[in-house]
Amino acid sequence: MMMLLAGSPLIELSLLKANDDGFRYLATSFVCWALLWVGGFYGLVLAEPIWSRRVPPSMKAHENCKFWVARSIIGIFHATLVSCLVLPALPALFAAPEGVVFGWSENVDTCGQSMFPEVDVEGRRVALAGLAFAAFIATDLIISGLHGMATLDHMVHHVAFLAAGLVMRGHCILPLNAAILLAMEVSTPFLNFMLLFRNRGAGFTLVVQAAGIAFVLLFVAFRLVLNTYGAVFLWQHRAVAMPAAVPDWQRWFLLAAVAAGSALQFFWFPAIAKIFCRGLAQLLADHTSPAATERGAPPAEHTALCTDEPPSPLAVSSGGVSPTMSVSSKASTTDVVGDADRNSHDGGAMPASEGLMHAPCKRQFCQVACRAESVLPRRRYGCRTQD
Repeated sequence: MMMLLAGSPLIELSLLKANDDGFRYLATSFVCWALLWVGGFYGLVLAEPIWSRRVPPSMKAHENCKFWVARSIIGIFHATLVSCLVLPALPALFAAPEGVVFGWSENVDTCGQSMFPEVDVEGRRVALAGLAFAAFIATDLIISGLHGMATLDHMVHHVAFLAAGLVMRGHCILPLNAAILLAMEVSTPFLNFMLLFRNRGAGFTLVVQAAGIAFVLLFVAFRLVLNTYGAVFLWQHRAVAMPAAVPDWQRWFLLAAVAAGSALQFFWFPAIAKIFCRGLAQLLADHTSPAATERGAPPAEHTALCTDEPPSPLAVSSGGVSPTMSVSSKASTTDVVGDADRNSHDGGAMPASEGLMHAPCKRQFCQVACRAESVLPRRRYGCRTQD
């Protein structure tokens, strides 16, 4: 009976209605996720009087900004959620045949793999993570712009990954490549933690060093090695990677966005490696020369792994992906990149006595300080110690 009705107006009408319902559910879910991230970000901002009593003040003025801190914290939650959803799905997708890897789902709402039931759970997990990630990136662009925390590479990173994510999620295609892109977020929690606590006293020295090492190792493994493999694999199979239902302009845009996202990781890496090697050398010097501090060397908590304030929080970006990236809670990889270029120009530091409670961060100050970071990433900040 279905074969006889195939191609009939009745069947086509039912398919159109199913697609409309799926896209309506998808749009509603996207809005709900966006509201969740916005609510979480501003909830942390409003809770500043509570968490500021438990977070020691930073030596860097802009790191005491409640918007910056809230952005870093919620970025950890976002990247952890995405990583927990995607990482368990990667082994099954890597082992899946080519028909599954380049398959697609007609269930736009959840991307349930009815045609490939063996990876149905994995497909749903990746789709859910992709939806949460896309909503986060979209709200990150808006909030980071409102509070003056966006930089050019931050925006390029977000726009490229948001567009690629919407195309993949909207068509329920490329589950393996989507999982690889989202898996880059695994490095972001360590990046955010390192940036959040690196200038808050000797009590955090060891955990900050451990987080910095973990970030660099995960960056190399997921953002350079795995992500590059995914980009090359997609380009090699570009003729069969996407169904005919995907318009040509979206097909080529997605290919270009994936390639650009991979290239951006290599653009960031030299500065990250430079900071890592310098911090590691300082760490070894501190251990081999106990009298270093007595000779006037700066304390270890100010030099190990990361030393200066970032130009702006983003990664991705996780990894961001972010990855990661970034209510722009994801402190991005651009935070670390700016350190390498500006290490010798940063002299002033906020006195430890000017804590979060004694010098609350006004919105105007946050905007001025963070915007100065965006416009003058390689200059000495004239407003970073003001309040």
